[in-house]
Amino acid sequence: MPESSEDDELSAPFYLGKNKKDLFTQPPFDQPFYRPPESTQELFKHFDQHLMPEDMFGDLPKADTARCYSCMSKFYEAVWPALSHVYKKPMNFTDSCNEEKIDKSKVPYTPCPTICVAMSEEATVGGMKIRGHIRGCLDDLLHNGFNQTIVSWYRWMHRDSCRIYRKRELFKLPPEQSDESSIQVCTCYADYCNSASSSYWPLFWLLFLAITVTLLR
Repeated sequence: MPESSEDDELSAPFYLGKNKKDLFTQPPFDQPFYRPPESTQELFKHFDQHLMPEDMFGDLPKADTARCYSCMSKFYEAVWPALSHVYKKPMNFTDSCNEEKIDKSKVPYTPCPTICVAMSEEATVGGMKIRGHIRGCLDDLLHNGFNQTIVSWYRWMHRDSCRIYRKRELFKLPPEQSDESSIQVCTCYADYCNSASSSYWPLFWLLFLAITVTLLR
């Protein structure tokens, strides 16, 4: 019988080549009465590395995430011991957090699987009113989380929003550790969306109402 040429090997339906091994001539398939193991991992451990590389299937898919800025105004750092039981520490304390357009080189971001949040309030420090800003991912801001009744009622997870809330109710604070102060909270889901100034939101709604009234006339 004539020997097969290299061209014949290349044209064969299951080309193995001279230095290749057939999967089904390797352990454990070469053993009589082979019974597949219960574990797929146990089965694959018998294969040669060049036939079954570890990264063949890649990493598991990751959940969708948005990039949210994570920061607090600088003055929060000075009173952090009094706030640390309520807030989680941001990635940065900086007055760049107060800017209408955040500089990405000065304010870090964090991957967020839920929504981005931008909060602003007027705090009184030493008899002076100071505007403070807090930005971050919904899951990374409060130790006890936000009041889920408010989150659901105002549909934070379903649409962009911007409203003023009482901190005691929103943060679930005990009466003896809180007052009647309020905080403005804007929510959104898009990369870096929590950089917008809250002052844009009232302007947007005024414009929306003006257009609506004009159309109804």
